[in-house]
Amino acid sequence: MFIKLGKRKFNMTRIFSPEPSIINLPKFKLGESPVWWGERNSFIFTDILDNKICLFNPFLLTTKIIKTSEPVVCIVPCNEQVLLLTYYTKICTFNIETNVINDFFVSKETELGLRFNDGKCDHLGRFWVSGIRNESTGINSSIFIFFNNRSYLVKERNNIFLGNGLGWDKNNKLFYFTDSKKKIIFSYQYSNDPVDIDTKKSVFFELNNCNHEPDGLCVDKNGYVWSCIWNSGEILRIKPNGEIDFKIKLPVSRPTSVTFGGQNSDIMLVTTARPSSNDQKLNEPDAGKCFLYKSMPYGLPTENFKL
Repeated sequence: MFIKLGKRKFNMTRIFSPEPSIINLPKFKLGESPVWWGERNSFIFTDILDNKICLFNPFLLTTKIIKTSEPVVCIVPCNEQVLLLTYYTKICTFNIETNVINDFFVSKETELGLRFNDGKCDHLGRFWVSGIRNESTGINSSIFIFFNNRSYLVKERNNIFLGNGLGWDKNNKLFYFTDSKKKIIFSYQYSNDPVDIDTKKSVFFELNNCNHEPDGLCVDKNGYVWSCIWNSGEILRIKPNGEIDFKIKLPVSRPTSVTFGGQNSDIMLVTTARPSSNDQKLNEPDAGKCFLYKSMPYGLPTENFKL
């Protein structure tokens, strides 16, 4: 069953203007996949185009940069030492203390030229990750769902162009998933069981007639979806009925993802990307930096992947 709801419009949207802190870090080429690592009191995120991951403690204002041998597209914590790193064609565990890397999963579908893109853990500690269509072969990607016994499901098989931001409501009954090239955020009803999510899918939010794309997202404690809009320099807070509640304007055009962290899940971190043209770089001196918003009492606690 596939339901298409009404198209959402931008007009008459109120603007919320909290004052951000710009984190004093090197500019990132493509900052992505921020997540709160509770055991380390730190946000962790990746720079896909510069082969590095970054830990940032917002209380001590300390940072740690770790170079990687190849691009990491998304990260989820497992425990106080181990991260699950997703590369273009495989998923590995990485011990941050010993630097030991072990293969966790290599997809046969990557042999078709597909690659992973964005991923996140649901509230039960299962890891969901999607990918990007291979334009040269015309083969689309899928959603992979990993369980703690290393078994997995493949959903939306060959139906995804550019899989991006994903998240769940606090009851783990609604799953939100972004296909950036389709300019759509989909919602799925699944009541904790992802086996039949394909049959309970609807269009939650859609952009039309513009060069903007929904990118990374998260869901807050009230069931509202926060979506970064690529090329528009905005973060939208979208009501559960698909209407825009408010938007936050950024001084850069390419926000990539958003998450909440801190002991009370009230600190919001936004990653961004640098524009491609030199003119845009001159006009956006803060592009590629991370933006930190404090006293934002909206977030939900994040879950580790349960190895």
